[in-house]
Amino acid sequence: MSWDRALQLGLLLVSCVAVMAGNLKTPGVRSTFTQSGLDYGAKVFSRMIQRNVDNIRIPASSGQIASPIGTVEYYTKNMELTDFDMGHSRLGVVPEVGVRMSISVDSAGVKGDWGYQLKSLFPMTDSGSFDVTVEAAYIDVVINIMRHKSGRPTASLSSCDADIGNMDLIFHGGASWLYNLFSPIIVQQLKTELDEMLCDAVNKSVHQKMDGGMASTPVIVPMVGDIFLDMRLVNDVVFGIGYLQTLVKGTARQNGTNPDAALQPRDLPNTNYTGAPRMVYYDVTEHFFKSIGQVFYQSGMLSAIIKASDVPVNSPIQLKPSDKVIGTVLPKVKPFTHSLFLDLSIQDKYPDATLQVHLNASAPPKVSITEKGAVFSLAGRAVTFASDREGKLDRLFGVKVAMEVPVSFSMSGINLVANASESSARVEIKPLKSSKVGEIGPDAQKLIELYLCRQAVIPWFNRYLQVGVPFKLNKVKYINPEVLLHKNYLTIETDIVIMSKSGGHVTSPGMRTEKSSSPSPPHTTHKKFTRLQTHHTPS
Repeated sequence: MSWDRALQLGLLLVSCVAVMAGNLKTPGVRSTFTQSGLDYGAKVFSRMIQRNVDNIRIPASSGQIASPIGTVEYYTKNMELTDFDMGHSRLGVVPEVGVRMSISVDSAGVKGDWGYQLKSLFPMTDSGSFDVTVEAAYIDVVINIMRHKSGRPTASLSSCDADIGNMDLIFHGGASWLYNLFSPIIVQQLKTELDEMLCDAVNKSVHQKMDGGMASTPVIVPMVGDIFLDMRLVNDVVFGIGYLQTLVKGTARQNGTNPDAALQPRDLPNTNYTGAPRMVYYDVTEHFFKSIGQVFYQSGMLSAIIKASDVPVNSPIQLKPSDKVIGTVLPKVKPFTHSLFLDLSIQDKYPDATLQVHLNASAPPKVSITEKGAVFSLAGRAVTFASDREGKLDRLFGVKVAMEVPVSFSMSGINLVANASESSARVEIKPLKSSKVGEIGPDAQKLIELYLCRQAVIPWFNRYLQVGVPFKLNKVKYINPEVLLHKNYLTIETDIVIMSKSGGHVTSPGMRTEKSSSPSPPHTTHKKFTRLQTHHTPS
């Protein structure tokens, strides 16, 4: 693996920080890398260099020196940097500037071949090999990360200082009396070459690998259809002592819509997690979830039709007028619908029909978060139709439905997911005035609550919630993530490992023992009533 590749992977943590990337002054999502996260990045950086720096090749050089007996022409070639022994390394921040990586090199070596030709009355030529021992070397780099006009992060090299330190040159073969003539020159040339090569490699990696990777990393993240998450940076990355923060728009959008005017995120507490034990913290505002609900509502995706064919054959209720439960709890059809002005049951009025329930959200769903828990609020209408064999619909009755459903959050891989508890949901049902079957009484309302709301609608929404939304960092795996609730926002706290190309990872010595990720949301214990199919339905 090349030096560029090693440095690219060493810089990966810095690049990952800026992946979560806007015109809003207040972010919908804030990510913070603590000092423990930065220290882990420094360890990864050091280990990559330790394994790969010997791939550096130093270019050949030559020159000439005047001596009392004639001119000595010399050359060096086949030079390699070897035995790179890393010492202390640290990744920190320079406030209001960028990220600083400081790496000390306890020792290193250079090996190569040398040769000379003495031009005089008595010409001489000789050649051999040499070894150089390097001590007290260091590399100090400052990288500036800013917000590009497109909203993505951009990286540039602010400064680079590399010093090879002390060098001890040992020649093998040849005439020792000539060594002193060009030994100091070779040492100085090597120091200059290596200093420049290290900084050139840093600059190339920052420009081509790091900034290039940022440029190719999408800050518009697809969700469903033409709905996406706008994860552009609101401002430049914030650099403070012991932490690094990105402020991200965190808004859902649908092509051609702009929910920003109606929804504005609340200010997050001024927290930078200085001294916090975990590596990464995401603060996710209620605005993040509300904007998703707003866009799904505007898109028409929060509507569905339940047909008789959708109901499992083993369900205790079937969407047919002949169903005993439905016939028992629903009132008869109003008299004016029949020429004899007699009350008719739904089965008598529609003997060959099936029933359909049309669901439409009447407001965007939203999530309210407090320290005690989170609640998912839903409101909509459910209208029941009779459908004849030709598909003609005859409206029977409708109800307004409002639900407040407790939800729990967890991480599944890189996705923040939620689970709605149907058993703890609070459901309110109000019949609509226009009804062909008379008054919808308590028994019918209870039937709607149990079979429609708790066993159909809430599980339907749960499928969306349990897919979740991604918090992806390139080549990063979350370790033991936890979700904590606060007033108006939640926090994802986690450690990380950077995955290698082979699929392994570098583990920080101070990291918690790896366990499996947080368990998947618990399954609800109800008997599934139906599988809802998404449709655009009439009002």
